[in-house]
Amino acid sequence: MMKPSTQSMLMGHPLVVVPVALGTLATLYAWSQNSEAWWLAVVMLVFMGRVMKASEARRDYLQWKREWDAMNPNPAPKLRGAHVAGMLGCALLLVAGAASDQVGLGAAVGGLILGAFLWLMLWGFYAAWKQRPRHRARTAIPVRLAITRPVLPALSLADCYAALPAHSRAVLDAAR
Repeated sequence: MMKPSTQSMLMGHPLVVVPVALGTLATLYAWSQNSEAWWLAVVMLVFMGRVMKASEARRDYLQWKREWDAMNPNPAPKLRGAHVAGMLGCALLLVAGAASDQVGLGAAVGGLILGAFLWLMLWGFYAAWKQRPRHRARTAIPVRLAITRPVLPALSLADCYAALPAHSRAVLDAAR
């Protein structure tokens, strides 16, 4: 399977799909309240259609990629510990850099708390999204056996020896 374009991968990401869906709902509500906003609702519906196609293409590719990677007997190690250590290191550098200025320290700590809160919210949305019911077509086996029986009937050993040329039979008989 070919990887979707970078534009489709970005537009189909849940961090893009959710705000676009909320924006579409907001413009539809605005249209219901003010009939002059119909053109904005139409534009958002068209954009939402494009975003949903990209989301489906991204989801199909990632499902195929997971199934493909699952066939590898030696999976790549996950670097979650390294990522967390890097994030904590960046946070410590931010706080240490802002420690010389009291206003900067408060802003840095407030930004870290807000960032942690947003990260927890996004993680919760992502966990809920992963638990949604799947379509049956998405769980299909990627490889199927196309030919269920042999095309030609299997030959017996006697038929195989009979089909050998005379010089091959002479070599085999000499070996006995």
